[in-house]
Amino acid sequence: MGNGGAKDSPKGSARKSTQTNTSSSPPSTPVAPSKQPSSTQVTTPSKSNTTSASSTPTKTPAPAKEDLSVFSQQRLSALFDKYKSAEDDQIGPSELEKFCEDIGVDPDDAIMVVIAYHCGCKEMGYISSEEFTNGFTKLQCDTIDKIKAQVPKFKEELHQPAKFQPIYRFAFQFAKEQEQKCIGIEIAQGLLTLLLVDRYPIAKSFIEFLKQQDQYKVINGDQWSSLLEFCKAIQPDFSNYDENGAWPCILDEWVSWVKEKKSDD
Repeated sequence: MGNGGAKDSPKGSARKSTQTNTSSSPPSTPVAPSKQPSSTQVTTPSKSNTTSASSTPTKTPAPAKEDLSVFSQQRLSALFDKYKSAEDDQIGPSELEKFCEDIGVDPDDAIMVVIAYHCGCKEMGYISSEEFTNGFTKLQCDTIDKIKAQVPKFKEELHQPAKFQPIYRFAFQFAKEQEQKCIGIEIAQGLLTLLLVDRYPIAKSFIEFLKQQDQYKVINGDQWSSLLEFCKAIQPDFSNYDENGAWPCILDEWVSWVKEKKSDD
């Protein structure tokens, strides 16, 4: 009877305690493994870093300074475009006045005949694109300053016999109409005043002769060329003039007019 009231054995108690503790503990929750970045994953730079890098100004290298001492066909073309007429591809009388102003030369100066000679101009008062380009390419002038620098040389050519003679002959072809073989008396007077009077004072007398006579309306090429040779060979007082010389009639008549005028005085 005494055994029926005895306590549980320690072994049984321990088992019960273990069961109790096990049943009372909440079930364990599995912890998800943390995701490690893949070794191949590309790291994107932060927005702040990208912004700061792109906002840094980039210095643009300064353009190389143009060497104006070297002739440039492009500069010469731009120079022609500056003066050419709005209507056609040439420099006309009004545009030529502006060109003369910029190079410091009077439009009626003999220097303009020299420029026309170098450009090979075919019509008085006009310079075509081809003439302008060919002439100033030969002279290696592609700016107004370079052309201005040539002006003293143009003046020298007017006083150098070897250079003046082809310029004088060119002036006749330049002044006449392309279909014509002569130039009008008034045009001849103007050109002779520009080209001869300062070099050969005797030429002033010939111009006076042309103004007072009414027989000759034009001057032909032979008369024009012979006049230069006459001025070079004959003294201003006509003391070495030979009336039997082979001069054109217009020159003989000029000498006769001068002598008669002296007799009347």
